Amino acid sequence: GAVHELPNDHLPLALDNDESYASADLDCERGDLLVLYTDGLTEAASTSGEQFGYRCIGDIAAASRTGPLCEIADAILDAVDRFSPDRADDQTLLLVRIR
Repeated sequence: GAVHELPNDHLPLALDNDESYASADLDCERGDLLVLYTDGLTEAASTSGEQFGYRCIGDIAAASRTGPLCEIADAILDAVDRFSPDRADDQTLLLVRIR
């Protein structure tokens, strides 16, 4: 149930041909869940301007990590929709379970 963040301080892929990207090795074990998302999810804002944030995504993923991927995705996207009434940016989510 531990959540580990892999920070990314780079521009999106293919946005700038001169951007360099770092890579990292990640040791995964059977049952691990990888949650990849765009900033449109973490930066979704409430009516008061508070951002949804990566911790909320991690909390939801950790709490439902053994469930079907479609249910985990629905839980995350539903939480973002409840938190933020307006989609001002793209919201992309990819879940991968190591088997």
